[in-house]
Amino acid sequence: MTIANSAATKKPLRRTREKAIGKRALDTIVSAWKVEGRAPPPAAAAAVDAFAALLALRGQIEFDDLVVGAVAALDGNAALRERWQSRFTHVCVDEFQGVDAAQLRLVRILAAPEDNLVCGW
Repeated sequence: MTIANSAATKKPLRRTREKAIGKRALDTIVSAWKVEGRAPPPAAAAAVDAFAALLALRGQIEFDDLVVGAVAALDGNAALRERWQSRFTHVCVDEFQGVDAAQLRLVRILAAPEDNLVCGW
């Protein structure tokens, strides 16, 4: 499994998707789909499906997949979660205003049960 360069992986899709979607919009739509579980708008659904299929075919994941996957693993396995929580006495997050929903969930999992979270910006 390799981490995909998002721009390089999405490049072939840029030629096939509807022009109305746009480069930035596709990145936002894919991220919202993975991080927040939001369904893509109908105009982007084919491009998102093609992107997911391309990643699977190449055996690649994106940065969002790393975070969402870590959250799922820690949420689903109490022993793993407790092992990681015990590794940290404090969790410091720089540039906290840039944290998305999945990253915030990961930080909160790691900071629990003492809620030893320090945020800075």
